[in-house]
Amino acid sequence: MKWIYNIQNDKVWREDGTTGIQAILLRPVWEEYGKTYTSGIVDLQLTAIEYINNLLSEGVFNEDETEFLYEIIEKTGGKEYHIDELELTEDSKEIYLNRAEIYIQKSFDLQNLLHWVKIYFTVKGYPCNEFEETDFGSFAFDANPFLRALSDGVKRFEDKLGSEWWKKKCES
Repeated sequence: MKWIYNIQNDKVWREDGTTGIQAILLRPVWEEYGKTYTSGIVDLQLTAIEYINNLLSEGVFNEDETEFLYEIIEKTGGKEYHIDELELTEDSKEIYLNRAEIYIQKSFDLQNLLHWVKIYFTVKGYPCNEFEETDFGSFAFDANPFLRALSDGVKRFEDKLGSEWWKKKCES
């Protein structure tokens, strides 16, 4: 199954192409009977323990924040990774398949980020054989069933009325 994705914050990449923290939105896309389908969003945040340790060494957090960060470090212990699944509200279940925070030991690049996403998908039982990057506008538009239905309706009349028929004022 192909998953399209959007990196939410491209400003955190260092010059060498790595980062210690990154959020990514993913959505499955598949074809059946000549039609393209999509489903809910998987919202993941990947954070390197190395990144957390660097922030802690700077001493910018208050006591509660520091305690919280040490709890995260403790969860990973000597393990390669730790996944915290986030609770979905009833309203958010209409949008999200899952939301999770993944903690790993070292900083990562885009290839490693997608590697960890694939591990997460394997753990959750989601098939994945391809990733495709997209911009947020396309990602959000495709995910919104109302906008998708409206767009399909507009496209049906393009050959008869022109590509921007829906923008013209109705005159009676």
